[in-house]
Amino acid sequence: WALRSESPRRPSFAERVVVDRVSIADERIMVTGQEGALLTGGEAVVRALEKQGVRHVFGIPGDHTVPIYGALGASSIRHVTVRHEQGAGFIADGYARSSGQPAVAVTIGGPGLTNIATALGEAYADGVPVLVVSADTPTSDLGAGRDYNHEMKDQRAALSAICAWSERVETHAQIPAAIDRAFAGFATGRQRAIHIGIPIDILDTPGSVTPMTPAPRTLVSPDTADVCRAAALLRSAQRPVVLLGGGARGARDAAARLASVLAAPVMTTWSGIDAFPNDHPLWVGAGFHLQAAIDALTSADVVLAVGTQLGRSDFWNGAVELTSTVIRIDLDPTQLNRNATATVGLLGDARLTLDALADEYRAPGTTDGSSRAAKMRRAVDTEADLTGIRYRPWLAAMRRGLPANAAIVADSTLVTYRGFRYLPVPAEGRWLYPNAYGTLGYALPAAIGVGIAEPGRPAGVLIGDGGLLFTCPELLTASEQGLGIPVVVWNDRGYGCIREGMRERGVTPLGVDFVIPNLSALATAFGADYAAPRTPQALEAAVREAVAKTTPTLIEIDGRDAR
Repeated sequence: WALRSESPRRPSFAERVVVDRVSIADERIMVTGQEGALLTGGEAVVRALEKQGVRHVFGIPGDHTVPIYGALGASSIRHVTVRHEQGAGFIADGYARSSGQPAVAVTIGGPGLTNIATALGEAYADGVPVLVVSADTPTSDLGAGRDYNHEMKDQRAALSAICAWSERVETHAQIPAAIDRAFAGFATGRQRAIHIGIPIDILDTPGSVTPMTPAPRTLVSPDTADVCRAAALLRSAQRPVVLLGGGARGARDAAARLASVLAAPVMTTWSGIDAFPNDHPLWVGAGFHLQAAIDALTSADVVLAVGTQLGRSDFWNGAVELTSTVIRIDLDPTQLNRNATATVGLLGDARLTLDALADEYRAPGTTDGSSRAAKMRRAVDTEADLTGIRYRPWLAAMRRGLPANAAIVADSTLVTYRGFRYLPVPAEGRWLYPNAYGTLGYALPAAIGVGIAEPGRPAGVLIGDGGLLFTCPELLTASEQGLGIPVVVWNDRGYGCIREGMRERGVTPLGVDFVIPNLSALATAFGADYAAPRTPQALEAAVREAVAKTTPTLIEIDGRDAR
């Protein structure tokens, strides 16, 4: 301990790592003062994350985060090295969506934060619990104009613009409390990305820290009177429809139970596709860019909207005016009347609230629920086929090649927009898609997050050739992690969706056609296998074989020939 508390010289990095590891591994030698243990900020971060039950951290080591990595090396937390900070953010996003637990990434400040910012924007927009802990400018240099390495003008302000909140801690003692606030918010409120910045000098030096034991998290239960009012409205409904958003993804069983009690068709937003079994007779599904889906929703006399903003990103082609009675369930009180005024707003956890409604309903549902759902489903499917029929045999084959419990991780690409109806998600499956922020390159790293969070759950990727190039180096990460991910690439040699949109608007395509690298060579370079099926049957076999491997497989479909 002389190295850290008595020596007049600054210890070397190697000396600090040795001491940091000993202090984490053997609490008997800890120096304890009146306020708590003497820990470096890096140790305090890792100790606080362990207290929260964190099992994995994603990131790229940097000079300013070395104190965190020194502590991680002696902790129970496994670090996963990625190839780009944006990949770390998307892997964390997939990890959180799949496991239902918060995910953590660590970055340097400056370029590390701006690289991961896109992923944080996606996590914020889609309501995913991702925490990023970053280094920040040293206390004495903040605002001093000394051009400190990786310095941003105002790191906290920059991240506040894309996260639920961003906080810069100012003392060692504040670290456990800040991390506890983040996890408390994930557990009890609407889940969004959060950022905590820690000055480099605090990370690197010892200070007094009082470890915190996380308080029990209490889920928010709805008001009983509001539940009774909502149940009365549902009892009087003749044509009820349940609409599930991303906020209902953790309440799948409760949603199925209530829908069955109500005998009500169930529709979903894109974020909520896996909030309800896609093979259930009451399932209608997503597709609000299609008029048939909008007609199905607006035909209801009572709409029960769960965990959805009812915003433009949910409906794709603009806001939908709901003239029916609307009951809303949400954890965010500001959301209960945004975009559509609720006759009854239920503030509470989706699962608890849906179960409370089912318990209170106490009335036979309408008898035509399944037939109504089937009619709506046929109308939506018929309209979807007008633009998506060419994709159907290929995506149906991909679905057959994946196990029932697989996660389907789709990217922002034309084949997803047009073909999503051909990739149903059964009761035990998952669906991950970057809906509200709409980024490219999400699917591959997010699928890695699924594989790390749930080793027994395969993940199949559907991505375009343009989107693949955003994050293709993460194939190396997938290979290192031993993940047999089938990465199905629909290659139309450019940004096909934008190309088509330009033509529809009378604009000569510009900037959308470009050279695509040899994907077979790319796969080899990044430690992946490669397949180029020419028929749907061959695709099904390639996907099935890929899932059984311990390395990813890049599966290229030539979009020009696929019909």
